[in-house]
Amino acid sequence: EMFTIVRSHFLSDHIHGVSLYRKSKLLSNLVIIPLQYECTSPILAPVGCLQYWLDASGVVQSFNYKEEIGSADPTGTNHLSNLDYSVCIRMASGYCGIRWSQYPGDMVSFTVSGDASSMTSTTPLTVQSVKYGDDTNGCPYDFLRIPGGSEDGSTHTARERFCGQALGFCRVSQGQTVNCNAAVGAVMTYSKPFVLGVVTDEDEGGSQTANNAPQDKANRGFKLVFNQQPCMSG
Repeated sequence: EMFTIVRSHFLSDHIHGVSLYRKSKLLSNLVIIPLQYECTSPILAPVGCLQYWLDASGVVQSFNYKEEIGSADPTGTNHLSNLDYSVCIRMASGYCGIRWSQYPGDMVSFTVSGDASSMTSTTPLTVQSVKYGDDTNGCPYDFLRIPGGSEDGSTHTARERFCGQALGFCRVSQGQTVNCNAAVGAVMTYSKPFVLGVVTDEDEGGSQTANNAPQDKANRGFKLVFNQQPCMSG
């Protein structure tokens, strides 16, 4: 089996010892470069952030994400299990929101839950692949958390959790003010601080799973582009 972490960074305010395992096998060919930061450093990450990005725009991807289309194990997964961490983005001066979108040219850059074993680079993104919810309903097992996420940052259609096989939001139907339906597209939020939560459970597919979700398999994880949004005048 192969476990891959490329161009990734980890942050901790206390490390007594770190070991990375994949099914009880100690990882080899792993290069770790430790860096220490002063307590007053302007790039010191807030407490609770496993990753911290400083730019107004950039790309964030899940651990073990494979660049090759169709690289996911059809009987398993590429995204890792039992994760619960936060990716934090430092808010740039003059910016008040952040927009998350799938990586251009990679149609399967968001496969978080469901059966993705048959997806290819030409598989169209559909509203049926868009899943979202909140802390009480929808996306209960594997999901990304974007607090206040919606089409344009509006709070009345905002959702907290995003999963499925396409990133999307709840779009208000024409003539309606609250009722909305799934739509494929970027998710925007003006909730602060800028945090992307990543949560996965212990199960991925199989005929019997603890969470009764045997449809979960071959999910690559995510590769998303973030762009901070300027503050609105007036």
